[in-house]
Amino acid sequence: ASIVGGNIRASEEIDAKSLGSVAGVETNLEVGYDPKLKSELDQQQIKLKGLQKEQANIELEMAGLEKAAKALAATKKEPAQDKKDLYDNYKKRSAELMVLIQGVQDEINRLTKQINELKNNGKISASGKVYPGTKILIKDAPLEIRTEYKAVTFIAEMGIVKMTRYEESDQDISIVKNPS
Repeated sequence: ASIVGGNIRASEEIDAKSLGSVAGVETNLEVGYDPKLKSELDQQQIKLKGLQKEQANIELEMAGLEKAAKALAATKKEPAQDKKDLYDNYKKRSAELMVLIQGVQDEINRLTKQINELKNNGKISASGKVYPGTKILIKDAPLEIRTEYKAVTFIAEMGIVKMTRYEESDQDISIVKNPS
């Protein structure tokens, strides 16, 4: 079979006739870890970015309210009650966000540790061609294919993706259809 376009994740191995296409369609291939854990990690990282963005926006708003309050204090005036209430709400939400951010960071650390403890080495093979536009990630070692290759296997050694001659899959993988 050929893999053309999209994102493919596998725990140990991807073996296909061809990877990518002549048109250079982006094809992302990832091996060397549990795909479910990696997906969960990706979701937590997106969640963290969202929380951090909200925290930064709140801090900006609070700084603006503090600046306005100082300007009023210089003229011996008090800020309006609605501005005080708004500041208090921002302060409360900021504290909540700090707790949420720490929880998400702890979960990211747990998932990262769990992924790193797995013994999967991973390899990606193509008996035919590998086309430019194909991106390979084995564990944490990335490689973007820029030229066409034939009959190759990609493995990771010391954090670098290396190319070797094609190695046929260790196992015969067959698709069995349910009679239902």
